Amino acid sequence: MPSTYKKDKPWDTDDIDKWKEDTFTPDQNLGGTFSEESSFATLFPKYRELYLKQSWPMITRTLEKHGVACTLDLVEGSMTVKTTRKTYDPAAILNARDLIKLLARSVPAPQAVKIMEDGVACDVIKIRGLVRNKDRFVKRRQRILGPNGSTLKALELLTQTYILVQGNTVSVMGAYKPLKEVRRVVEDCMANIHPIYHIKELMIKRELAKDPALKDENWDRFLPHFKKRNLSKRRKPFVVNEKKAVGKNYTPFPPPQERSKVDLQIESGEYFLSKAAKERGVRERREEKMKDKMEERKRKREEAFEAPREEGEGIKKKKKKRKTEDGEGEGKKRRKDVQADELPMFMPVATQASLKGLTPKQLEETSCRLCLNNTYHLGLKPGQKTLDAIGGAHRLQSWPHNILTDSGGFQMVSLLELAQVTEEGVRFLSPHDGTPMLLTPEHSISLQNSIGSDIIMQLDDVIATTSPAHDRIKEAMYRSVRWLDRCIAAHRKPESQNLFCIIQGGLDLDLRRECCKEMVARDTPGIAIGGLSGGEAKAEYCKVIDICTNLLPTHKPRYVMGVGYPADILVSIALGADMFDCVWPTRTARFGNAVTNSGTLNLKSAAYAYDFGPVDEDCRCTCCRPPSEGGLGITRAYIHHTSAKETVGAHLLSIHNVHYLLDLVRRAREAITQQRYPAFVRAYFALVYGGETEKFPRWAVDALMGVGVDLSTDD
Repeated sequence: MPSTYKKDKPWDTDDIDKWKEDTFTPDQNLGGTFSEESSFATLFPKYRELYLKQSWPMITRTLEKHGVACTLDLVEGSMTVKTTRKTYDPAAILNARDLIKLLARSVPAPQAVKIMEDGVACDVIKIRGLVRNKDRFVKRRQRILGPNGSTLKALELLTQTYILVQGNTVSVMGAYKPLKEVRRVVEDCMANIHPIYHIKELMIKRELAKDPALKDENWDRFLPHFKKRNLSKRRKPFVVNEKKAVGKNYTPFPPPQERSKVDLQIESGEYFLSKAAKERGVRERREEKMKDKMEERKRKREEAFEAPREEGEGIKKKKKKRKTEDGEGEGKKRRKDVQADELPMFMPVATQASLKGLTPKQLEETSCRLCLNNTYHLGLKPGQKTLDAIGGAHRLQSWPHNILTDSGGFQMVSLLELAQVTEEGVRFLSPHDGTPMLLTPEHSISLQNSIGSDIIMQLDDVIATTSPAHDRIKEAMYRSVRWLDRCIAAHRKPESQNLFCIIQGGLDLDLRRECCKEMVARDTPGIAIGGLSGGEAKAEYCKVIDICTNLLPTHKPRYVMGVGYPADILVSIALGADMFDCVWPTRTARFGNAVTNSGTLNLKSAAYAYDFGPVDEDCRCTCCRPPSEGGLGITRAYIHHTSAKETVGAHLLSIHNVHYLLDLVRRAREAITQQRYPAFVRAYFALVYGGETEKFPRWAVDALMGVGVDLSTDD
C-alpha cells in the first residue's frame, strides 16, 4: 500500500501552532470523577508558619477553581492537597503538589500559585550535596546571586523564569526548556564554573535568535568554548600492587613492620629528654631549616644577579631644562625621580587626575611623591588635544611630583561591554555616545606621551585569573609580549618617560616563567606583575609573586598592580615586590572605614558615637595630630557624625587612610634598611590579631615561612 504521509492535508495550515497547549476544560473529561482519591503532603519550616497562615485563604481559593482541596496543619507543620469529586483535570493534583513544595521553600504565595497555569513548571534543585566543603558551598551559592542580586536578575531576564535561592536548594519556575537551562547553570556554578560564562552564552543566543537567516542554523561556531584544565593534570594513582611495580620482585612475605615514633625516639635518646629540652631541639631544627631556605633563596638570587647599570641608565632621569635669557627656567620645579632607597612604595590612585576627597596640596602633605592616573579616562576627558595644549597632566592637576599612568587595557575589559580584543588592539563602544573606538598599543603610548607621566605602562591583554579558559590566558600572555614590542617602537620620549612592561599568564606558573623570560629580554626600566587581585586565592597569588620576583632583575623596580591591603603589601614585600597601587584606601573611607594598626574600624558603628579619641592614636596624619602640633584633632565621634550625611567625613578618612598606607610602607622601608623586617612583620600581625597566632591568615603564614619569616616565633 503506498504511503500517505506526504500527501497534502487541507486542514493543516501554516497558521496552526502545533506546540500550543489548550486549556483543559471540564467537558473534555469524558471519564467523569476519579475512582480513587489522590493526595500529597509536605512539611514546612517553623518560620513559614505565620506567612502560610495569612496566605492560606488565597491558596484555598486558587485550588478550589481546579477542584482540589487543601489542608494546613500548624500542629504537625504540614500542608496537604487532595482530589475531590469536583476535580476534572488529572494534572491539577500534580500542580498542587508542586505548589505546596514551592511554598515550603519560601516562594511567595502570589508567585507560587502561578504553577497552576498551563505551560508553567517548577524545579527544586538540591545544591548542598554538590559541594562537600561548607565554606566553598557558601561562596559558590553567593555567585548565583551576584553583587546586589545582579547575576540572579540577569538569569531571570534571559531565561524568563523566577529563581529563588533558599538554604540548600534553588527553586525555579517557568517553561520547560528554560528550567533545563537554569539547572545547567546552577549545577555548573556548584562545580566552580562562574554563571557569567553562561550569561554571556545566553545573551549571544538571544541576539542570534533575532536574525532570521541564523534562526535555523547551528550556533556552535558563535558560542564560547571553555576548556577544562584539571583533567590533563590529574595525579596518577599510587601503585598498590607490588607485582606491577617496576624494579620490585614479588615475595609472599609481608614487608617488615615500620618502627613507631616512640621506637625512633628511644633509639636517638630523645625519649629520655625533658620537655624543655625537646622543645629546644624542635626550635633548633626549625631555625636550621629556615636558615637553609634563606641560603637557598639567596643563592638563586645571586645566580640571576646582573651588575647595576652606570649612572644615567635604568630609571632615566629627566634632563634639566636650559635657562632662558632672563635667568628663569623654562618649566617649574623639576620633579624628583624615584630612587632605590625610596622602595618599597605605595601609590594612591587619582584615576581622573584627582584623588577623591583630597586636593593636590593635601595629597602632598601625606608624604605622597608618586600617584597613579588612568590613561583611558584622561584620554576620554579632557582628551589628548587638551592635554597637549596645557602641557600634560602635571599642570592639569597642579601636581609637582611624579605620576604613573596605566595603559587603559584593564578598563577596556572590566568596565566596558561588548569589548573585543584582537591583535590590532581593543575595540569598544564609547561610554559617552556609543561610537565604535579602537585602542591600540601605539595609541595608548601616544596618550601617555601627551599626559607626560614619569612612568608609563605598556598596553597589555588582561584576563581574569579566575577564568577557566587556559587557551585564552596563554593567548593573552603572548599577545602582551608582542604589544610590548609595538609600545617600545611607538615610544617618543624614552629619555623622560620610563616604560614598564607587564607580566601576564594568569595562575599558570609555567606561563608566568615564560613571560618573565620574554619581558626581561626587552630590558625595560621597570617591570610590573599584572592580572592579579581579581578574586584568586591568596595562596595562589603568593605563588605567582614568588615565582616572578625570583626571575626578575634585582636592580629594577618590581611593581605589583592593584594591591592595597596592608597584609597583602607586607607579604608581597617579603616576597620581593617594590611598588603597589590600589583605590582601596579612599574607597573604604567613603564607607566610613578607618585603617589603623589594630585593623579596619567601621566608624559608622554606634559604638563610636561617644568616642572622643583620635582616629588612630599612633597616627601622625593631619586628622589625628592634635591642634597643638599643627593637626586638626579630629575625633572618632566627629567622623561617626559626619560620615552618614556629610562628605567631610569621607574626605578626612581619605586623608588618614592614604597617610596610613604611605607611612606603613615607609616603616617597612626603614625596617628593611635596619635589617629587622621579619620582626616588623611579626609585630604587625601580632597587633592586628591581638597576639593570637591561630587567627593569622594561613596563606600569609605559609608565604612568609617560604622566605624564612616565622610568624609563630617571638622577636
